[in-house]
Amino acid sequence: GHHTEVLAMCSLRVCLCTVLLSVSVQSYNFSYNGWTISGADEVSAVEGASAVLPCTFTHPPTDRNLTGSVLWDKGPSATDSLVFSCTLAGPGRPRCDEVTQKAGGGRFKFVGNLREGDASIMVEPLRREDRDKYRCRLKLSVGNFQSVIPTQLTVEAAGGNVSVVTGTEGGSATLPCVYRQSQYYPRALTVTWMRKDSHRHIVTFTHRADGPWAAENGATRFELVADPELGNASTRIKQLRVGDRHGYLCLVDFSKPENYDAIKDVHAEFRSGVHPPYTHQYQREVRLRVLVTPVTYINPSIYILRILTLLLMLCILPIIILWKKGVFSLVMGSARFSKRSAASPDDTGRGEQLQCA
Repeated sequence: GHHTEVLAMCSLRVCLCTVLLSVSVQSYNFSYNGWTISGADEVSAVEGASAVLPCTFTHPPTDRNLTGSVLWDKGPSATDSLVFSCTLAGPGRPRCDEVTQKAGGGRFKFVGNLREGDASIMVEPLRREDRDKYRCRLKLSVGNFQSVIPTQLTVEAAGGNVSVVTGTEGGSATLPCVYRQSQYYPRALTVTWMRKDSHRHIVTFTHRADGPWAAENGATRFELVADPELGNASTRIKQLRVGDRHGYLCLVDFSKPENYDAIKDVHAEFRSGVHPPYTHQYQREVRLRVLVTPVTYINPSIYILRILTLLLMLCILPIIILWKKGVFSLVMGSARFSKRSAASPDDTGRGEQLQCA
């Protein structure tokens, strides 16, 4: 039938491991015929900022080069309008070779990587009319697959411009990530920060059951300084570098209740392949500016002047010392002469007295 055709797989009997996900994914996943696809079933972002619609996948083993198209549909059903299509001629290509956008005004951008099993897109800037359901579809050289649970994009009213934080090279800066989470989803799973331009995840904090939040992969420059379950996932970056100047997205995943009816619209044939956790992801954007530590510039002529002054002092100092010694000798000599002069009349008088006697 229709669903079997949409989810038809290539039966490739070759031996290569499936594509690995670029980051640990805390979201639902749908598995069928050797394929797996994952994504948030709800994303909340702010009007005027950016939003990433996540879609990661693995595929059956193959020795073929992974090429093909990534497509995204908008609307409540699987047969609604195509809003974005990206055709890639090679697995590692960062840009689409062919792009088709409908009603998006050029605001949709492919930010994934087929080699890493990432078919995510970014919408920028967000508009109120972007609020809708989106589905990820794959038409690849190894077969076709699609998500069966749509991603509901919610666009929140803007409270102002995108936050801009300024820090100094070598110092630290705190990237704000504040949101108003639903009272129905109190349990946070992960906090992920990604660079907006390269869609590269730089750190993920995981809420561990036996302790506090911890950064994966031993990231030591990043520190979660607030409580994500209280609506604040602000993070401090230490030892700032000039290369940290980027736009960042904060992605906070909250787990929905186990009885969340996310699969009510999924065809009965595929329901057994859908697995929780179902997540509500809050996204916030912030820009970081890093000021270069000022280096004091000294004109070379100042160094030359200082050296000449030192040499001059070294030359003059002995002269001064010798001159002082000469003056001292003259003074002492004068003193001795004065003494002899003062003693002469007495001696003369005594001589005359002796002669008279």
